[in-house]
This record gives sequence, structure tokens and C-alpha cells, in this order.
Amino acid sequence: MKNKDFGKFSFGVGDRFAHQAKAQLKAFQKAAAEGVEITPVWNKSYREHSIIKSEPQQTRQQADIAIQNLGWEKDYYVDADHVNIESVDFFMDSSDFFTLDVADYIVSERIGVELKTIPDFVNSIIDKRLLTQIKNLKNAFEIPLLILQGNEDIYSVRKVHPNAIRGMLTTIAVNFQVQII
Repeated sequence: MKNKDFGKFSFGVGDRFAHQAKAQLKAFQKAAAEGVEITPVWNKSYREHSIIKSEPQQTRQQADIAIQNLGWEKDYYVDADHVNIESVDFFMDSSDFFTLDVADYIVSERIGVELKTIPDFVNSIIDKRLLTQIKNLKNAFEIPLLILQGNEDIYSVRKVHPNAIRGMLTTIAVNFQVQII
């Protein structure tokens, strides 16, 4: 990737079906004609790609075509939006940068929340993604919170020994100092 300049303003535009890049770029051109320089950033999340069965290369291709067709000579970017460690490889060849998810909800600069349903919490223990999520949450926020949501009996969701669940809850609360609600 060449060295690019964001300038003072950038604006993320989603193009779910990879058909709107030209129309979106025209809006940036109108802003520039009025003296407002905005760097366009096309973005699409892994979730969106999964839903409509698209590939990140399509987002890149449509942005590049719009840039060429409309003669845009300023910088622009393609962002891999809402990426996590499991999905980053999907975007490597077509994105200029990556917006990483470290929390389900960001309450403030200080407070981040990881929301888990009871089944997802137990499944996250089994597939070993929970501690990575908790570490990332703890590293990103001064006050990290884990909210467990649901009415299910946490000890009956899957065939996981109750001590494994208790141990994980203790590790999160004591070792990582993440509050659990």
C-alpha cells in the first residue's frame, strides 16, 4: 500500500451490494467543489459479506472503477470493517486498513462491553475464543464489562463440567479484573 493521506476529514460509506461506489464518489466530488475535502473510505463488514455472499475484492474493485471512471485523483481507502482475529484473513488482499472489533458495545472511551448469551459464553469456552476476547477487551478499556444474557442454566447448556465454567468465571473476574453482570 502506498503512503496515503487521510486529510482532515474522512467518511466511511457502505456499499452492501457493490453497486453504489460511483454515486457515493459523486457526493465526495460535490463536497470538494464546495471546498470541503473528504477522503472516501469504502467499508463492508464480514457479517455483511457473509449475508449477501460477496467477497472483499468486489468492494475494492467497485471503488477502483468509480475512482477511474470519475477521474478522482485524491486518496481513498477500502476498510475491512468490524474485523476480528477469525475474519481478518478474508480481507488481507483487498483492504487498506482494518477496523477491529474489541467490544460488542463501546459505552465510552473508558467502558467497553462484551455481551454473551449463556450458550455463546459456554461455546466460547469450548472453542477457546473467550479468553482472547476478554484479553482484548481488558487491553482496550479501563472498565471492561462482561454481560451474560439469558435464562438458561449455564451448567446445562453443553456437557461442560461445572468447575470449568466456575473456573472461567473466576479467571475473568479475578485475573482479568473484568466485571461480570
